Amino acid sequence: MQETSLELWGKLYETATRIKERKPWVEFWEMDLIGIQEEEGKKPVFFNIIGHEAKEYSIVAYEGYEGLNDFFLLLDKDKLNLTSEYVLFSQTCLAAYWGSREEMSEEQRQLIKNLGYKYYGKDQWLYFMAHSKGHFPGMLDDEEAARMTNYLSLLEKALECWDNDPVSVDFEHGNIYLYFYDQTKKQWMGKEQTLPFNEYQISYLELTDEKLMDELKNARRGNYCLEAELSFSHMLDKEKPRSRSINRKMCLIADTESKRMLKADLMEQEAQAEEWLIQYIVDFILGQGAPKEIRVSNGIVAAILEQVCHLAGIAITRTEQLPVIRSFLSSLALTES
Repeated sequence: MQETSLELWGKLYETATRIKERKPWVEFWEMDLIGIQEEEGKKPVFFNIIGHEAKEYSIVAYEGYEGLNDFFLLLDKDKLNLTSEYVLFSQTCLAAYWGSREEMSEEQRQLIKNLGYKYYGKDQWLYFMAHSKGHFPGMLDDEEAARMTNYLSLLEKALECWDNDPVSVDFEHGNIYLYFYDQTKKQWMGKEQTLPFNEYQISYLELTDEKLMDELKNARRGNYCLEAELSFSHMLDKEKPRSRSINRKMCLIADTESKRMLKADLMEQEAQAEEWLIQYIVDFILGQGAPKEIRVSNGIVAAILEQVCHLAGIAITRTEQLPVIRSFLSSLALTES
């Protein structure tokens, strides 16, 4: 017999409530990760348990190594000089939050009522959110609720295993506690596990066209300076609800001397932004000559443009702020409001 939506959500709430009663945030710090590996070759899940230092409790599930990379983006936010806003909209994860009634949508409050739960006081209301790159976060759908129920059920067993058979884990140096199914012993076990990477991995397009690379090397030198940035637009379709709506990335290029925006294009897909930024800069180099300098505010844009700038002999300067682009984004925000 197929589960009804309410039965599915009931299991999710029951499982999360039992985990909260265990208070895992007492033992695990915010940067400690618990990994779950159901079987060899299957995508692992990584849990970030929040509440040891703060009094706001949450459990976040990151799926696969792509999800793990999103976690490291969060950790490396300051090092890369990224805004909290940029990081939020660059995450894909499923999360359980214990917050206030005001933080929840009417749909979430009605679900709690239908399930028969009653919460009192601040930071007691349990609700779930799905975060997806380039989208506003929203309530889980039934398929995501089923995945999260499975993940939390495994987390509950992992916490029991940790309590019954503690393992020494060097969390401080980036290792994790891995709860896994041992195919040889035919049982679930816990162990310390190293990770394939311990910092955010920047992915970007690499030029391989030798003719284009030669053109960039031989491009004439210009005497101008650019600002380059990627940002989320926050432009909502007023005909659609905010929840799960697309928050499209903007590709931004400005001239520092004239203080004019040269490019401010909305991307149809989140992944297009990096590709188009490179293309725009290449077009400027071949059409106007190579600028003497490109100023960027964060490590991601610097890495994306590193190869092009190296080929064309352009200096990349990391700076805290980009005044021309910042002014443009401020005016855009005022227009939207």
